Amino acid sequence: MSVIKSFSVSDIDPIHAIEVACNPFPWSRKTLQGCFGPRYITRGIMVDNQWCGFYVADYVVDEMTLMEIAIHPSWQRRGYGNALLNDLFHQADKLNIRQCFLEVRASNFAAQLLYINHDFSQIDRRTGYYPAQTGHEDAIIMRKSLDVAALIEK
Repeated sequence: MSVIKSFSVSDIDPIHAIEVACNPFPWSRKTLQGCFGPRYITRGIMVDNQWCGFYVADYVVDEMTLMEIAIHPSWQRRGYGNALLNDLFHQADKLNIRQCFLEVRASNFAAQLLYINHDFSQIDRRTGYYPAQTGHEDAIIMRKSLDVAALIEK
C-alpha cells in the first residue's frame, strides 16, 4: 500500500538516498535540509513504510516551482511519478497557485514525457545549465497553467 505525505528533516537520510540513486549530480544533504520552511512543500511517497520517491517545490504568491522530483530506480514505472505530480497539483490548489514551472535535463526524455502528459509545455531552454559527465547539458524550462480544481485529476 502506498501513501503520500510530507517528509521532514528527520527523513533526510532515506530521501537523500533516493536523490543519489536517481541523479548523476545529486543535491547535497545540506541543500535538501535547506528546503524546509513556510514557502516549501516537501512530500514523498511511501510503499510498505519505505520511502520510494519525493518532490520538493517552492512557491511565492500564485506561482510554484517544482524544484526536484525523484522516484528510486527500483520503484520507477509503477505510476508513482504520476501520483506525486497529482499530489503537487492538489497542494497547489490549496494555495491558489496559478502556474507551475520546472526545469528538466534535455536528455531526460522519460521525465519530459511525464510532464507533457500532465500538460506542461516547453517555454524556454537554458544552454549549459546542468553539469554533465562531459561539460554541461541544457535545461528545458516547462510551465503548466493551473486553472484551479478543474485540472486536478480526481
